[in-house]
Amino acid sequence: MNQNTTRIDLHVHSKYSTRPSQWILQKIGCPESFTDPLQIYRIAKSRGMSLVTITDHNRIEGALEIAHLPGTFISEEITSYFPEDRCKVHVLALNISEKQHTDIQKVRENLYELVTFLRGEGIIHIVAHPLYSVNDRLTLSHVERLLLLFKNFEMNGARGDESNSCLHRILSGLTEADINRLAGKYGIEPAFAKPWEKTMTGGSDDHSSLYIARTYTEIQGGNSVFDALAGIAKGDTRVIRRPSTPLTLSHNLYGIAYQFYRTKFRLERYTGKDMLMNFLDRSLRPNGGENTPGLMAKLYHYWQFRKRPKFELHLPESIAALIRYDAGKLLRNNPDLMPIADGDEKVGEELEKNWFRFANHISNRIMVNFASHLLNHLSGGNVFDIFHTIGSGGGLSAMLAPYFISFASFAQDRTFNAQALRHFGVVSADERDTAPKIAHFADPFYQLESILQAVNQYRSSGSGNGCRFVLLTCGTEETGEASQMRCFRPVGTYEHPDFPEARVHFPPLLEMLDYCYSNNITRIHSATPGPVGLAALAVARILKLPVYGAYHPYLHHFMPFLAGDESADELLSRYLEWYYDQLKVIYVFSTRDEAELTARGIKPDRIKHVPLETGFPGYSPRQANGSDPVDAIAFQTLHSDASAMVSPLARAV
Repeated sequence: MNQNTTRIDLHVHSKYSTRPSQWILQKIGCPESFTDPLQIYRIAKSRGMSLVTITDHNRIEGALEIAHLPGTFISEEITSYFPEDRCKVHVLALNISEKQHTDIQKVRENLYELVTFLRGEGIIHIVAHPLYSVNDRLTLSHVERLLLLFKNFEMNGARGDESNSCLHRILSGLTEADINRLAGKYGIEPAFAKPWEKTMTGGSDDHSSLYIARTYTEIQGGNSVFDALAGIAKGDTRVIRRPSTPLTLSHNLYGIAYQFYRTKFRLERYTGKDMLMNFLDRSLRPNGGENTPGLMAKLYHYWQFRKRPKFELHLPESIAALIRYDAGKLLRNNPDLMPIADGDEKVGEELEKNWFRFANHISNRIMVNFASHLLNHLSGGNVFDIFHTIGSGGGLSAMLAPYFISFASFAQDRTFNAQALRHFGVVSADERDTAPKIAHFADPFYQLESILQAVNQYRSSGSGNGCRFVLLTCGTEETGEASQMRCFRPVGTYEHPDFPEARVHFPPLLEMLDYCYSNNITRIHSATPGPVGLAALAVARILKLPVYGAYHPYLHHFMPFLAGDESADELLSRYLEWYYDQLKVIYVFSTRDEAELTARGIKPDRIKHVPLETGFPGYSPRQANGSDPVDAIAFQTLHSDASAMVSPLARAV
């Protein structure tokens, strides 16, 4: 490292940050960090940081514990509020004294008073993650006021690179005229020179110690604390960042939860002796798995694995038992994961991706077990037994909560970033393209090629308005996958002995969620209320996307083994009523279907009629139902979907 370059992660949390903002951590009574301050110091130094500071929420005990070590100074992350509406803002205060910390607590409730105090004390202060809504109250008006109040803005390592790039573009595009206009609008006069010229700093915002120094600030100048702070004050900074994704944030949350349970139940007793525990330790703790399993531990693990009976599709005594068995099998057979349990130091950079593979596999196995058990009860008429099964599904939801939270948070950031770019007039030509990106979820028994053909014909006619489309399905059969179609391998398949032709595929929810987020899908259409349709609904809810659907009143067309039992029929009827009530728009094929939906309590303005007798291209859904290109695409694909209603299977029923 250049002797005239200082590197420092300006945003790190220790065990003294005790009040988590994520509900999943609150639910289990877990603090938001378990990292010992000395461990932060050692990790930061080992990763090339010249200086080390700790920024706990409204506390400085962690920073004080390492204050005697060379190259450290006391900092904190202050929670403050816009007094007008209690919109929460986080502010980093660098190199403060204990007295200043005490005084900060007296004024921090009011952001304007806090900023005035920090300026008066000459304390360098930075607004942390300025485009992230901490308590869901942040608006573009708040961002404009932050531009007047602050000189220094943080690129946050826990947020997506889209957010950091958006911030950079907004700050880089500011002019003197912009600041003068905003000052007149809000009556706030910036109290520093050239307020249109901003300084950007970087910090990891690490809570689990897994990502310390993933994002940091590089300052030109000497390596002393004085030189570094002077460099920040002059704006001589450069942010070095490695982009975060929803997988990163999820891994962080799993890491915090694991460290909590490891401490609570003294799980360190098993590391080095148990293959699964060693994998968890190395995946969810920094420098975890110090005691890698020896030969005897590996032989013991292998023997325990071989002793277990062959897995069958029934719910185990506990989800933990299923995880234990299937995780061992996965570790033994996966070349990406086994080196982690074995202590291979080369796998550290891929931990978040490898953890996703692990969590995805285990959750899929639980999901298959749960869904198959449910269908067995329904098809066997054991209606009252299904409630126990449904209740056990709560464990799966809790297990996947970190991913649901992370994808939802990043999707919310993406929406706000797009609004901010348009608001501040820094939108590129590509970003002006607002044509919808539609993901059409369909089961494999639909005539998928017909759907693609209808869409391609419609688009080639010039009526698509640039609307982009991808068909998502799930199956084991050859589907002739095209650029506009993605066929996910099912995580499992249910086959009833009396109806071998009516196989039900269970889709990989996390993979579909990751696909839709990564490909920036903006709208979702579901052609089925079956398992793939449930995945469509879940993805839409998590990513906060509008979801449209086609009305199929009878699951018996696709699941004939559910027919014939009055209690099961009643439950399925309730399920369909709930499912269609979740959709923004429901497309129907007949006036009878329309009447049925209305009778179920669906408002008529959410129902749109698609005449089955209408073919492509003579009928113009745009002309009949408005200018929404989603309607145009949906009407054509739904016409092809309708052919499934008279498929050989449906005719047999």
